[in-house]
Amino acid sequence: MPNILVVDDTPANLHSMKVLLQCLDVNVITADSGNEALSLILRHEFALILLDVKMPLMDGYETAELILQVEESKHIPIIFVTGNEKSERAFKGYEAGAVDYLMKPIDSYILISKVKVFLKLYEQNKEMGTLLENKNTLLTEIEGKNTKLKKYSKLWKGVSTIIIFISLTLMYTLHLVSKKNIQLVAYADELNTINAYTITLNQAYKKFIPFEFIKLLNKDSIIDVHLGDQILREMTVMFADIRGYTSLSENLTPDENIQLLNDIFAVIQPTIKKYHGIINKYLGDGVMVLFTNGPDDAVLAGIEMLKKLEKFSNLQVEKGRPPIQMGIGIDQGLLMLGTVGKEERMEQTVVANSVNLASRIEGISKMYGANFLMSENIYSHLEDPSNYQVRLMDLVRAKGRKKPIEVYQVIDGEREEVCELYKQTADYFSKGVSVFRDKNFKEAIICFEQVLQINENDVAAQIYMNRCEELIAKTLPEDWSPVRELTYK
Repeated sequence: MPNILVVDDTPANLHSMKVLLQCLDVNVITADSGNEALSLILRHEFALILLDVKMPLMDGYETAELILQVEESKHIPIIFVTGNEKSERAFKGYEAGAVDYLMKPIDSYILISKVKVFLKLYEQNKEMGTLLENKNTLLTEIEGKNTKLKKYSKLWKGVSTIIIFISLTLMYTLHLVSKKNIQLVAYADELNTINAYTITLNQAYKKFIPFEFIKLLNKDSIIDVHLGDQILREMTVMFADIRGYTSLSENLTPDENIQLLNDIFAVIQPTIKKYHGIINKYLGDGVMVLFTNGPDDAVLAGIEMLKKLEKFSNLQVEKGRPPIQMGIGIDQGLLMLGTVGKEERMEQTVVANSVNLASRIEGISKMYGANFLMSENIYSHLEDPSNYQVRLMDLVRAKGRKKPIEVYQVIDGEREEVCELYKQTADYFSKGVSVFRDKNFKEAIICFEQVLQINENDVAAQIYMNRCEELIAKTLPEDWSPVRELTYK
């Protein structure tokens, strides 16, 4: 029964590998370090070595180089087991003596298939060794016969017969070698098929688990991610939601609904990637995005997303379909990024006040007739707020929160004609908000009336007008505050 050496510093991985290989007629010997592996190689004959790359004290590459220096083991095939598929690391492995790679997480089908190939090669090598031994024996006999021929010429005829026999034997041996070579070519083709399957499988993993998320957790591979892994980091959170998608989808079939969502995501996703955003979750008709390089990336991404979606919406209208709008809300703060669930089923999640606040801000954007709102946390951390066309919208307190926040409207993502109207009314609106907070409601009404004369569709100005009229009609309490209480989450 052939021996297989499994080298890994993690007992759970050694046990898992023994379980996976128990279906084969092999003897699995394990080592938890490079030094133990070298000791075992001197005492046993192995058909194959499965060697983990990441180990303390002596990693897989160093262990492989030492194995190659030992005469008894330099011909043993080594398969590296690793979670890192970078090409430069792969070349390092092949230089160190690897004949192949197994990527974590281990796929049992790939493992068994590859091991079977090398077990077949081991058996063939053993058979070849036997044939070569037989050949050497025959050659020794020939040499003995030649010696006797020199001494006993009368045995020449017998010797001729022996030579013919040996020649036939050698021809048969060469035939067997040729046959084995054909089998080796077939095994190589099978190995290429398995490698292609491995590459396809790894690409499929990336579609469901963002590699950027794994990097944020300071992990090299998905196999290194465990339940409870977490980091605390300053990040910007964006929530983007398709406005009125329920009414948009009423006249669509299920297939058309999914197609429309995928078309919309295809429009905005390249922009998110362009500004180093990471899509944390798809939320039905919306997305939650994380930006790690600062709030300017999030603001620029939101502006470009709205402009691209406007072009897409115009194409939809040309086809006789309803226009498409998007609401965006962003906030910044310390976020806890980690894994939750159970060992059998985990998913990444983000926990922070900023997540809830960004969601609330996106929720109130529709009420103010704005496509893009950001918190005061974002505004105060911009490299240069004057780079953007922004106006202070309101001081609000979302349901369930004690501290009010100022929200700002980002104008740049609106249509050009709308941006121009906002620009013309900027001073009137800003003054109106200021005198409103000073309880000068009549002067505030004058300011907002001037805004509405220029831009009758300014929803925020109309909201302030209504609030001023309501406040004038009643007696204000002494502790009146300009904070707008939002009665929904």
